[in-house]
Amino acid sequence: MTYDSTPPTLDAPPEPQRPRRPRRLRLVGGAAALVLLAGGAGSAGAVLVEGTGGAAPAATTGATATTVAAGSTSTGQAIATITPSVVLITAQVTQTSSGRFGQQQVASGVSKGTGIVLTAAGEIVTNAHVVAGATSISVTVPGSGSHTATVIGSSTSEDLAVLQVQGVGGLTPATWAAGSTVRVGDAVIAVGNAEGYGGAPTVTTGIISAENRSLQDSTANYTGMLQTDAAINPGNSGGPLVDTAGRVIGINTAIAAGTSTEPAQNIGFAIPSSTVLSELPALEAGNVA
Repeated sequence: MTYDSTPPTLDAPPEPQRPRRPRRLRLVGGAAALVLLAGGAGSAGAVLVEGTGGAAPAATTGATATTVAAGSTSTGQAIATITPSVVLITAQVTQTSSGRFGQQQVASGVSKGTGIVLTAAGEIVTNAHVVAGATSISVTVPGSGSHTATVIGSSTSEDLAVLQVQGVGGLTPATWAAGSTVRVGDAVIAVGNAEGYGGAPTVTTGIISAENRSLQDSTANYTGMLQTDAAINPGNSGGPLVDTAGRVIGINTAIAAGTSTEPAQNIGFAIPSSTVLSELPALEAGNVA
């Protein structure tokens, strides 16, 4: 993204306005080679969506999430609420592309990202680009170490995927906030595997800077995105953006890269919770698109 030049001083002739360059996005999870910042059965029950009287969309499946008490609005309480529901994802990725004379070129790398617990039985939601081309996936679960995971369903257009972690139980599903509760200026917290450091997830704070952003460049095409100034870094992809009650309001996905001469500052984007919840039934059913 670019900005207009500084206005001319008083009585000075106006400077010619520079044309705006196309927006550049950088996904915040995935293999370095991609220049990225980084039919399954669900458990019975409804995902708890607070802000709607406790009612969830009828088609959404998954285990009931932890309820957040009214008035629990401190940053520390929010972090304590969401952290047990955040997992770290490491995927071995192989991509094949066509080379000269029809030769196949194969590139391998490691994709590191973040995921959010959907069910106690180990369903995880993350960005599709975090696990795109994965030959193996490892998920680090709080208090339970690393486990193998497989992709249940994915949507490239929505950049969402649901994974099933093997050999786990009793996980803490996240609570999701209704989209109607989000307002520009609301305080938010981004949680994730920033820069692939591992261990406890990194936590940053900010606000909702804008809603309903439409973004497009050569690698991504998103609509209805939340914009935030909370610091988002490589490895944050697939991780939660939460409100001060610890409820998930979005999934961190991309940042505005700007240009080499005019880099963007603190412009991150998240897929809103309403979009995620509407896509979950198809993803949990094993749909791949």
